[in-house]
Amino acid sequence: MAGTIVVDRIESDASYASSINVASQITFSNTVNLTVASTFPAGTVGAPSITTSGDTNTGLYFPAADTIGFVEGGVEAGRFNSSGNLQINNLGLGATTPSTSGTGITFPATASASSDANTLDDYEEGSWTPTLGGNTTYSVQEGKYTRIGNFVYAVGIVVVTTLGTGSTTTLSGLPFTSAVQSNRFPGSIAFYSSIAVSIVTMYCFTNNNSVTVQFGTVASSQSGTDDTRAIFGNSAHVQFSICYRV
Repeated sequence: MAGTIVVDRIESDASYASSINVASQITFSNTVNLTVASTFPAGTVGAPSITTSGDTNTGLYFPAADTIGFVEGGVEAGRFNSSGNLQINNLGLGATTPSTSGTGITFPATASASSDANTLDDYEEGSWTPTLGGNTTYSVQEGKYTRIGNFVYAVGIVVVTTLGTGSTTTLSGLPFTSAVQSNRFPGSIAFYSSIAVSIVTMYCFTNNNSVTVQFGTVASSQSGTDDTRAIFGNSAHVQFSICYRV
C-alpha cells in the first residue's frame, strides 16, 4: 500500500494482529502515545535473531535467560551475561587489531604510554638473543621475556663454544633499553659452569640506559664485588634471569 494513512484515534487497549507496509508516510491528526513491543526468537550463533539483510550471520542472539550474545561471521564475539557483566572473546586496545590466535587482550605493537599510574598500557611476550658480540660462537644462545607495563622480566642462557673477540663480562641484546636510575636493576644466576676464573659467587645487573647485562663476581679473598673480572671464555655456560624497568 502506498500513500498517506491518516489516523484519527488509537485505542489504548487495542490489539492489532496484522501489519501494514507503508511506502510513503503515516500522519496522526492528534497527539498520541504509541508503544510498539517486538519479540524475537532466541536465535543461534550460526543464525542470530537480529541481523541486517545483507549479513545474516552477524548480529544479536539470546543464548540463555537474561543473556545477550554478539555474533560476527557466525562466531560469538562476546556477550552480556545474566549478571550484567560484559564478556569479550578477543579485545584490541589502543586502536590495534585484536589477535586472530584466539582469546585475550591485544596491545599495540608500539606502546602508547599512559600518564595514569593505575593504567596498564602495555603487555608483550617474546624472544631475545643474548650475545657477547665479536665473533663468539655458541652451542646454546636463547632468551625469553615478558613485559608488563614498564617492567621487563627476561631470562637467558648461553653456552659458549669459542669466545674469540667477544666480551668476557657483558651480554647484550635485551629486548628493551633499561631506564636510568641510581640503583642498578639486579638479576639472578641460576647456573654457571666452566667460567674463566675461580670465584665464590657470581651476580648480574642491567647497565643504565642500555640493552646489556653486566656480570660480576666475588672471589674468596675479596670483601666486595668486582664487575671487571673475566667470566666468559671457551665452554662457559651461564643461565640467568633479570627484571628491570624501561
